[in-house]
Amino acid sequence: MILASASIVKTSWRWLTLGLLLVQGCQALPPTALAKQHYFRGDQAFSAGRLEEAIAAYQRALQADPNLPGVRTNLGNALV
Repeated sequence: MILASASIVKTSWRWLTLGLLLVQGCQALPPTALAKQHYFRGDQAFSAGRLEEAIAAYQRALQADPNLPGVRTNLGNALV
C-alpha cells in the first residue's frame, strides 16, 4: 500500500512540475513581443473607432517596450 501511494505522489509531482513550467513559459514573452501584441490590438481598436480601448492598448505597449516605433504617434492620434 505504501509503494502505491509513493508512485501516485511521484506521478502527481511530475504533472505539477510540468504544469508550472508551461505556465511560466506562457507568461515569459519577451517585452517586444508583448508590446507588439498590444500595439496590434490598439491599431484594431483605433480602426474600429474604439478610442478608449486603443489608448489603453497603446499605453500597455509603451509599458512593455518604451522604444517600440510608432506607438507614441498612434497614441497621440488616438488622444486627438
